[in-house]
Amino acid sequence: MGLPAETPVIKAMKLVVAAKKNGWHGEIQTPIVDGVRHVDVTATRNDEVIDFHYAGDSYKSGKYTLFNKVWNMHCASVALKRIEDWPDLLHLMKTFPSKNKQKLIEKYRKLPFETEATPEEIMHKTFGRQIFWYSPQNNKLNCDVIVTPRTKKHNETYRISPVGDRRIYHFIGAQAGFRSVLLDTIIKVG
Repeated sequence: MGLPAETPVIKAMKLVVAAKKNGWHGEIQTPIVDGVRHVDVTATRNDEVIDFHYAGDSYKSGKYTLFNKVWNMHCASVALKRIEDWPDLLHLMKTFPSKNKQKLIEKYRKLPFETEATPEEIMHKTFGRQIFWYSPQNNKLNCDVIVTPRTKKHNETYRISPVGDRRIYHFIGAQAGFRSVLLDTIIKVG
């Protein structure tokens, strides 16, 4: 039978398990300094780095780094939120305007559907929700709320159809009326 785990190790492991579940990879160090167990965790995911430190029973410090910007994490719950969340693509585009937007989109786009999903699945996940799409031709970010159809007969107005090797989503938006958006340009569903 092994030795019982010490409190800082148990507390840090809760964050480590969440990190592993959310695609982070890293290392844990557990030195004893002046008779007190310390736990240092460093993990990475894409361009993100997270570091946090426990000493004894308490969370001491943490920082989250994305590209060259650093945010302090003052408590374990903030660290857990950073670990479990995925970077918001709109925030990234505003915070790092000099970054290549196409590469950011490829790396950080997370949608509630796969672009290969059936039209019914995509429409079900987007009705009544705000969508954002990026147009690389004019370097413009657009958004609109997809109006939920009043009847089940919405096939003419609301549809997803092929355009070459891509698909286009036709819908009625709350702001601009009838819209057509290529599915692969949608970057966020709010």
